Amino acid sequence: MTSIVITVSFVASLSLAGTVPDIASLLDNPGPYQSKMVRVTGTVSNHKLQRGVTKCYQSFTLEDDTGSIDAVYKANCSGARIALRERDVVTVEGRFELSGDSGVLKVRSIVSKIQPSAQ
Repeated sequence: MTSIVITVSFVASLSLAGTVPDIASLLDNPGPYQSKMVRVTGTVSNHKLQRGVTKCYQSFTLEDDTGSIDAVYKANCSGARIALRERDVVTVEGRFELSGDSGVLKVRSIVSKIQPSAQ
């Protein structure tokens, strides 16, 4: 009986990383997502690059049709300048953390990226 509960719990935690919730779902019902890995798709805005001692940190706002959330992505400095840019449409995988009434997405990887067309 115990192994069934562990298996179900393990499968439930894996299923959150495979889902692509909208931002409103994360912020309106944070309980199931708190400290879990999630995938979110949106448009990058307010992009800022900060140099650390060994890594560069990119902070940005990720926006979709339902809302926006702050995000932080740590990357090697050599590739950080081209990792993300304003108006990129990205799917990111990261850990969702709720802090007060707002959430933060601590990005672990960029799953897909579409750069805006030059017009």
